[in-house]
Amino acid sequence: MTSRSLLISLVLFTLPGLAFADSNTTTAPTSSSTGSTMTRHKHPDMLAMAKMHLDTLKQDLKLTDTQQAAWETFAGNTLDQVRQAQKERLAMLKDSKTDTTSAPDRLQEMADRMTEHAQMMTRTAESAKALYNQLSPEQQKTFDDDMAKQRRHMMKRMQGRN
Repeated sequence: MTSRSLLISLVLFTLPGLAFADSNTTTAPTSSSTGSTMTRHKHPDMLAMAKMHLDTLKQDLKLTDTQQAAWETFAGNTLDQVRQAQKERLAMLKDSKTDTTSAPDRLQEMADRMTEHAQMMTRTAESAKALYNQLSPEQQKTFDDDMAKQRRHMMKRMQGRN
């Protein structure tokens, strides 16, 4: 797997890809958009979904003791990205009705967030590469297959097919 394809897979895998359950699915951990039980829409709890996915992937990889540190770094970086995305999503929902930011300022905020996301993704990609280099060929195939599955799922979601 090339560095570029690994990075693309990680982008699709780590942020929204980890919250892969449809918001209408009852088996996915959910949180309301405002914390109220009276909200109309339920959203997947991205952090819970990420933790479940990472736990499953870790079991599937059957990591050795010497691979644990690299896994913890990768999983920590992945969860940091999900926490940040969840925090930003909640802030956007809260601010959406009262925000008076001008269009140029809003675009600059978006650019700043994208820069921060790129930096976080670089850290995650580097930690994934370090982990990947420690995996056996069988483990690498498991990791590759998992990333491909996540990518396919995200493509379906982006196309409106859950």
